[in-house]
Amino acid sequence: MFKYFKGTEERASPTLKMADLEAEAEHFIGDDEDFSSKSKDKPLFNMLTRNNFAMYLQFVFFGIGSVLPIFVIFAAVDYFDNIFPHKQPEFALNAIYNPLLFCGCFVNLVWGRAASFTWRIVSGYSVMVVCLMGFIVLDQLELCGSTCLKSHYWSVLVMAGVLGLADAVCQSTLFGLTTHALPPLYTQGLMVSC
Repeated sequence: MFKYFKGTEERASPTLKMADLEAEAEHFIGDDEDFSSKSKDKPLFNMLTRNNFAMYLQFVFFGIGSVLPIFVIFAAVDYFDNIFPHKQPEFALNAIYNPLLFCGCFVNLVWGRAASFTWRIVSGYSVMVVCLMGFIVLDQLELCGSTCLKSHYWSVLVMAGVLGLADAVCQSTLFGLTTHALPPLYTQGLMVSC
């Protein structure tokens, strides 16, 4: 694996198979006998060691960070019902968020390899933070009266849609990273918090 980083001109042969690359990646990651599927009977606390606990905790926080924004939005449905009494914000938020979540996963699947894992994760979380701050700014539009509330409703839906796209990029990238390149323990850490 390190031969790609040394800057030498020797390259892997074109006949190198995917199994060879995976074996090389496993060698790079380290010995994962404790994480293999053979040890399904082992409880989680036996698999966690001092060496891998910090990374496991990081994936737990990644999972919390990817679902927290939408939980915050859907928890505020009563608030949106009070602001928009003659509309159905809970239906509209679901109708906007879920299709864009699916579309975002599809786009990430088709064109996601053009960007690195790091860029996709950081940009997805950045967009989610901007959207959550945008909800705070949009909340201030309520104070300006009925003229702002017409655009406020559609702005909330647009923010929910953008949040769905960013969440799709984050979640699909994180699950792709954990299922392909890391032992199953880290996928479990991501699932615990999702």
